[in-house]
Amino acid sequence: MMDTNRLTVVSNRLAIVVDRDREGQWTLKSGSGGLVTALGPVLRDRGGQWIGWLGSILQGALDKASLKELLDRGSRETGYSLKPVELSEEEIRKYYFGFSNEILWPLFHDLPSRCNFNPAYWKVYEQVNTKFARVVAVHTAEDEDYVWVHDYQLILVAACLKKMGI
Repeated sequence: MMDTNRLTVVSNRLAIVVDRDREGQWTLKSGSGGLVTALGPVLRDRGGQWIGWLGSILQGALDKASLKELLDRGSRETGYSLKPVELSEEEIRKYYFGFSNEILWPLFHDLPSRCNFNPAYWKVYEQVNTKFARVVAVHTAEDEDYVWVHDYQLILVAACLKKMGI
């Protein structure tokens, strides 16, 4: 049994999908993946939070106040806190589309011939994992949170947290 009160899920993407409707208004809906389906109710029922990237659709499309308002609405609708990790265009390109999708994904699926071993991807992959770890550090406390880091994109987060003394 966990001695902590709150579960914090850390995944590449937040547990919501954000889009614009025909009138240009932002819409929110719950993510449909297995992780969201399994852990969303746990977070809602026992108290928790989800840390992740919003996805490239919002990159630069919202100011800080509008983003906060959108995430607050998403938190009310899901029943748990949503904490974003903001990524730059370069980070998205090299961390997500590059290292994660062109190296890790093929390796983990026994397709090494499909890998694109671009050395420029590694440094950005490390930087983004450190960025995720910093967001975890800001929004969690050792005696209050059980942190679940999910997704192959975040393999280095635990080591980053350890280096930070967490």
